[in-house]
Amino acid sequence: MKRFMVAMLGLAFLVVGCGKGVVDSTYTQDNKSEYGQNGSIPIMADYFPMDVGMTWTYGDRASVIQVTEPIRTIYGAAYAVTGLMQNRVLRKTVDGRVLELRDDTWRLLFDLNAAEKTSWKIEASGEQYDLLDGSTVTIESQSDTVTVPFGRFTNTVHLVIRPREGLFDAGISEMWFAPGVGLVKWSESWIGGMRVHELTTFGIKDPVDETDSKMDIRGQITSLTGPGDGNQDRGFLGRVMIEGKREPGMSDRAYVNITTSTRILEVVGTERRKVGFDALQTGQNVEARFIGPVLTSYPVQATAGEIVILKE
Repeated sequence: MKRFMVAMLGLAFLVVGCGKGVVDSTYTQDNKSEYGQNGSIPIMADYFPMDVGMTWTYGDRASVIQVTEPIRTIYGAAYAVTGLMQNRVLRKTVDGRVLELRDDTWRLLFDLNAAEKTSWKIEASGEQYDLLDGSTVTIESQSDTVTVPFGRFTNTVHLVIRPREGLFDAGISEMWFAPGVGLVKWSESWIGGMRVHELTTFGIKDPVDETDSKMDIRGQITSLTGPGDGNQDRGFLGRVMIEGKREPGMSDRAYVNITTSTRILEVVGTERRKVGFDALQTGQNVEARFIGPVLTSYPVQATAGEIVILKE
């Protein structure tokens, strides 16, 4: 049963563990930080809150970001996050940086307390389908005002993300992060135009919504690949190509990522039974529901929140 509890905007600041060489406590005090009792380590406003079940919805059910599970690391707390362009394992440092676990190392994604016009490059991870690999991120502003269906936010951090050289079907993306809420708006440009996502709901939700039956594609698995070396440890199980007939509101061709958070079901008689990734085979008829942003190339590229193996 669905249960959704709207979170208060004044969420408590999250402070989690961090590794050597990551924490830099030399930031000066400004309108986004307050110094602790010892006067040395600043407590930053939380522009990227993470707690299990936190769910951000943008416009429709196809655009969802969710924190699904806690993960222990030698550096402190980390979390599995689905839908942030793809599924990721993230943690934060006390000075506002968001780091991602890739290839057994932590790489910098976002430095949300950096000065305006500060830029950095996201290290390549070797992932074939990660659009953030090699991107250059710039703090465009620390004081934007953004109005979205969920509300009006001031002092948002505005990031501009420029893709790596050679990524021809992607353009410049932009993100706006609000204190206590996180990502409230983002836009992405590609060869087909511009798409804007605006926050409509934010709160705590069951990681798997048993009542959500909207499907985004129905067809046959025409290709299937496994996770590759090391990817299964980061929650990526494999990828399928699904091809079918174009139906109203559905795609006819899609590359679909399968992760440890994907609910895989098989229709047996009148029941749907949970199965593992190894139950998927080429030639099967399936239907899938997407979770998180959908790359609107052709075929589309998305992550499955649920995939169902249909009866022959």
